[in-house]
Amino acid sequence: AEPFRVWLEDWEIGEEPPAPLLSDPQPAVETWSDGQSGTAAGRWFLTAADGDRSLTLELRPLTGPVLNGEQGLSRKSGAPGSASYYYSIPRIAARGTLELDGRTLDVSGLAWLDREWGSGSLGADQEGWDWFALQLDDGSALMFYVLRKRDGSRDAHSAGTWIGSDGSVRALASDEVPIDVLDHWQSPRGGRYPARWRLRVPALGLDVGVRPVLADQELIAQTRYWEGAVDVEGTREGSRITGRGYVELVGYAR
Repeated sequence: AEPFRVWLEDWEIGEEPPAPLLSDPQPAVETWSDGQSGTAAGRWFLTAADGDRSLTLELRPLTGPVLNGEQGLSRKSGAPGSASYYYSIPRIAARGTLELDGRTLDVSGLAWLDREWGSGSLGADQEGWDWFALQLDDGSALMFYVLRKRDGSRDAHSAGTWIGSDGSVRALASDEVPIDVLDHWQSPRGGRYPARWRLRVPALGLDVGVRPVLADQELIAQTRYWEGAVDVEGTREGSRITGRGYVELVGYAR
């Protein structure tokens, strides 16, 4: 559709500003406080509401789409059809307002967009996945997912993508990214989740710790799983590096 618009109940994303912003039209080209310019064609507007809480965001991609896997084809197991098409936009500038408890708060930060679709989900011998999306303060980013087998081992189809600060892209195989679980969190609703990790990419000189911002970020939906914000701190080629990210843990709820 032109212009692009998708909505569901009190959630909407599109290219046109939502009603609260229509009285404050944006120029075709603008410069944000970070000194980078964006065009109106490269912006989206997101709104979401739940009772007296609401969020309105303007989103501006800072990078183009990154194809994960084999030119966008991400294989999840050796079974025919067990794959998805998958791309990411790992750095999106976000700014807007949050309505909470009768207050209006200005918010800003970095967002990440993943788009994935396919013909199937897990393989017959797979139980779940641990998915990491990390934005590092040197401008680089890392996406990696661990596919877990029912016996607790890592599936060889686990994979990821490294996006350098210069825009370069490198596919990562399972054995290139060792991850150690350092702690766990017990859900009061049942289930024990990993809660702190050491993640390394030796070929890139990356060695970081990943820690949840909040322990309880369990999502109660049709499938119960943990999905939330994390802090990142460690080293890259001997220099200190920090970041923020997002982790999704599926298959641990009982």
